[in-house]
Amino acid sequence: MTVKTKQIIIGLLGFTFLASLIFVQAMEVARKRQEAGLAVHPVSVPAKSKACVDCHSKSSRGIIDHWKG
Repeated sequence: MTVKTKQIIIGLLGFTFLASLIFVQAMEVARKRQEAGLAVHPVSVPAKSKACVDCHSKSSRGIIDHWKG
């Protein structure tokens, strides 16, 4: 393996590491925005509970407020 090949491999590994750091930072910023209330919280309602959530959203809104963030 030549020195030039080793330099290319090290450069690619460095770039991959940098890209992963940027990706993780973006994920953390998004999580902090959700925790601070600046972004919408993703809520998943199980299929079995969908009818219950729909009914309670019409009759008693206070019960499902925590589902909406």
